[in-house]
Amino acid sequence: MSDFYTVKTAADYLGVEYKTVWRLIRGGQLPAVRVGRVYRIHPQDLEAYLQAQRASASPQPTPEGEPILCGHCGRVLYEADLGGVCEHLACDEPLCSSCWEQGFHHCRAHRPTVQQRLAQVQAALAQGAIDRVVTSIQARQREQAFIARFEERIYDIAALQHPLTRELLKVKDWSLFHSAWDESERLLEILGVAFLERSLLAVTPVNSASRFTIPPTRLGRSSPRQGLVLEVQCVSDLEAQAREGWVTGPTRLSTLLALLSERQEAAERDGYAWVVALAATSGWDDESVAHVAASPEGRSYRHRLLLPLLVDLHSSQLYYNIADERMKGIVELFKPTREAEELLRLRHWIEAKLDAEHRTGLTLQEVVDGSGLSAPFVQRVFQQMAQEPHYRFQPDSGGVLIRNPS
Repeated sequence: MSDFYTVKTAADYLGVEYKTVWRLIRGGQLPAVRVGRVYRIHPQDLEAYLQAQRASASPQPTPEGEPILCGHCGRVLYEADLGGVCEHLACDEPLCSSCWEQGFHHCRAHRPTVQQRLAQVQAALAQGAIDRVVTSIQARQREQAFIARFEERIYDIAALQHPLTRELLKVKDWSLFHSAWDESERLLEILGVAFLERSLLAVTPVNSASRFTIPPTRLGRSSPRQGLVLEVQCVSDLEAQAREGWVTGPTRLSTLLALLSERQEAAERDGYAWVVALAATSGWDDESVAHVAASPEGRSYRHRLLLPLLVDLHSSQLYYNIADERMKGIVELFKPTREAEELLRLRHWIEAKLDAEHRTGLTLQEVVDGSGLSAPFVQRVFQQMAQEPHYRFQPDSGGVLIRNPS
């Protein structure tokens, strides 16, 4: 037996939770030696407490002036704030309830590296324990690509039918009606910094949005009787992406309801028809889809001014109330990239990377990381390219596409 018990091993010995041992130590009921920021308990003291439950077992309450700090965030930890102790086998440093609930179950000294944590979630994905892993760089690439595609479609439109009044709107210069924004300020708050470097913004989602607003009097003779808004808003869990660098689940209904409430209030205030596509980089959960899409029970979302669509950027699916005749035709503006276009785009990306870096091959994983596309999709492109004489595909070692010498 070791010379001393840790809080965890003492709890196992006593048959109680570690929080009970921690409270006994803090209350002076169980003698313990403080080593740095953790406690060690002598076997004799533990045995004496177990046998006699005596209140005078040489109490050693924590001296005043030596507060216990959370092992992750460093703030002063009171008994009611205890969330857990470090899960490292050789450590029992306390962690506050806030850090524990956010998923920080190790102290700073023993927290696994980003690479180790990512390897753990990827292993869970391979075992089927989770159904997706969307990294921050994938989320950023997805929102940038979707915004760019939407704006490209809009700028190519010469005439558009108003979804409510059915008037034909002729727009010569869409840039006059365009606005864009993101949630960079919120990211600043999450990270607790005063600036965001370009290198960080290149690999971190910021919930980018793009909107075209046509007032009733800005198109001359073709001005609509009612204003019109066409908008896309990308949606990522910024806190999870900033904290971990990935998410493992879809966007939830609570987020959708908040976004719809904001648009509904704006539409009713201005009296404009508002068509908005909410594009989730990790996809939408089933409850969100059921809330918006048509259902046999007739419970799908419908508003006199607001016409919402959900875009799943993880599965490239589009959801909306197909029973709403006002959506007819307008949904084409918001469809995700077609598969054939995505295949061609990825092929060009692979060829450009090989040329730019003077390489003869790429692994499947680095293309997945760099393109933001799923591994099965990338492998399919590899296999298609390998049917040509210029390339060959090696499925071993995780999958490698090799360009043959000319």
